[in-house]
Amino acid sequence: MKNRLVLVILALCLLSGFSSLAFAEQAMMNCDKMCSMDKMMAKMDMDEMFFYKANLILDKAADIGLTNEQQEKVKIIRYNVKRALIKTDADIKTSALDIEEVLGKTEIDVNAVNGLIDKKYTMKAQRAKDLVNAYVELKSILTKEQSSKLMEMHKGGMMKKPMGGMMGKTKGMPMGH
Repeated sequence: MKNRLVLVILALCLLSGFSSLAFAEQAMMNCDKMCSMDKMMAKMDMDEMFFYKANLILDKAADIGLTNEQQEKVKIIRYNVKRALIKTDADIKTSALDIEEVLGKTEIDVNAVNGLIDKKYTMKAQRAKDLVNAYVELKSILTKEQSSKLMEMHKGGMMKKPMGGMMGKTKGMPMGH
């Protein structure tokens, strides 16, 4: 029930044009201490999952034997994703503003509104697909051994929150079991 409520509120935040990042982080901070990594990851948006994984990899670089070249690749991908998200999110917000403008007119062209809605949600779908591709690219940087070490650290309870938080700033995301 709690998970369903959080998901509904996150969906409403997204639909209303507000960033759900702060709310999602607060929801996860309120998660019970027994909250598993899987439950926490399930509550994250695609961008949160990506930045969490990127920051975790960089935070645990020495522990998993990441080379300087691998670290640099992770940093480049993280930078490119941040940059692309800023542009895409601005385009999505602009599209939402365009919809509001058309709906504010006395005579509303339903076809125009429908076209703008299609455009907005096409951008959102592409944003999600781009994040999945970046997530796969990020994971592909690790060797099988490095991925296994990262997973074993998680299973062994050695994982702490990655330094750098979601978007490169420390946000205090819990990592409880």
